[in-house]
Amino acid sequence: MNEEIASNARRLLKTQLLAATVAGLLFLTQGQWQALSALYGAFISLSTTLLMSRGMQLAERLAGEDMKKMQAILYGGAAVRFILVIALFLLGLAVVDLEPLATAVGFGLAHAAHLINLRALKA
Repeated sequence: MNEEIASNARRLLKTQLLAATVAGLLFLTQGQWQALSALYGAFISLSTTLLMSRGMQLAERLAGEDMKKMQAILYGGAAVRFILVIALFLLGLAVVDLEPLATAVGFGLAHAAHLINLRALKA
């Protein structure tokens, strides 16, 4: 993976970790369980970011210059991430019985950090 992409991925993870910390601290005022729920939601977003980064590396390595193959690998990775998000939300909300609002806000803040980082790259 070229150095610019790796640098952007590191910056994105740092931004998402900051958002996760903010979410956890916001909900800590309501109790430890709510803070843990918010951190879990942020973890869901972080895990998809890590998978996306890994998928980009895999696509670059396997596809080389074949753009159609690279596109197929990236679309497959997007489908896996979508299923992972659903599975992790189900696990957290139905099995572990985390707080739904805190979990959703944690996910939302970390994902918003992802979108802000993407927008900064376009500028």
